[in-house]
Amino acid sequence: MGQGIISRLLDGLKEAAAGLVDKRKASNGRKYRIQDFLLSAFAVFYFQHPSMLNFQEAMEKERKRNNPRTLFGVEKIPGVDQIRNILDGIEPERLMGAFDTALGIAGEMGILDEYRVVNGTIPVALDGT
Repeated sequence: MGQGIISRLLDGLKEAAAGLVDKRKASNGRKYRIQDFLLSAFAVFYFQHPSMLNFQEAMEKERKRNNPRTLFGVEKIPGVDQIRNILDGIEPERLMGAFDTALGIAGEMGILDEYRVVNGTIPVALDGT
């Protein structure tokens, strides 16, 4: 993927994060930004490695830098369970802007053309599996 494409995807995620209400109690100390949860989840899919976050945390401790910070602007990498707990509570509609951005990029690149079916429509799995 070209850097411009990644930047556009990240901008879509950051914009979606900016529109989310953080329901966590401030008294618990919000160690991570909502944006960090979204960008870290994206990083897992980007790198396609099941233990990516553990590896990046080790890199952070050893080298004081990591790929999610360098490439995606993640300030602090939350754990996998933390990501699930926060992202599972977000209504999917709140992320539609990021989805629309990704879909628009895929359309511009012609990626969607091979998936078109009846009357040029594109089937989409709605159950997340």
